[in-house]
Amino acid sequence: MSAYSEYWDREVKVVAGKCVMVEVMELLRKNRQEVKVTSEDRVRFKELSSGRVDVPSMFYISDMMWAVEHSLADDRAGMGMLRVSEVHATLSDPEYWDHVWGDRDQGVEEALNLKSLCEKLGILIGLFGLP
Repeated sequence: MSAYSEYWDREVKVVAGKCVMVEVMELLRKNRQEVKVTSEDRVRFKELSSGRVDVPSMFYISDMMWAVEHSLADDRAGMGMLRVSEVHATLSDPEYWDHVWGDRDQGVEEALNLKSLCEKLGILIGLFGLP
C-alpha cells in the first residue's frame, strides 16, 4: 500500500465522510438521474439540508470519494486525483469562502470539516507528487 492510499484511508476518507450525508446524496443522485422525485423526497431533502450552508459541496465530495476508491481498486489513481484536485482547488479558493460562506464560517462544524478536508487534500496531493 502506497503512502498516498494509506493517507487516504487513514486521514482523508474520515474527514470527507464528515462532509457528506448519505441520505442527502441519495436524494441528489435521484434528482440528477432524472428519476421521479416525490414530494416526500423534497420534504426530506429540506429537513436534512436545513442548517447546512453548502449542500452542493456534498455532491462533489461524494463524487471525489467514489472516484478515489474506484481508482485505488483499479490501481489507476490518476482519475481519483483529478477529483481530489478539483475539490481542493475549490476549497482553497478564498472566493469560495467569501461567496458561499461570507462571515458565517467561524465555529460552524460544516465549515471546520471542509477546512480540515482542504488541508488533508493538500497533503494527499503532495503524496501523489503533484505540484
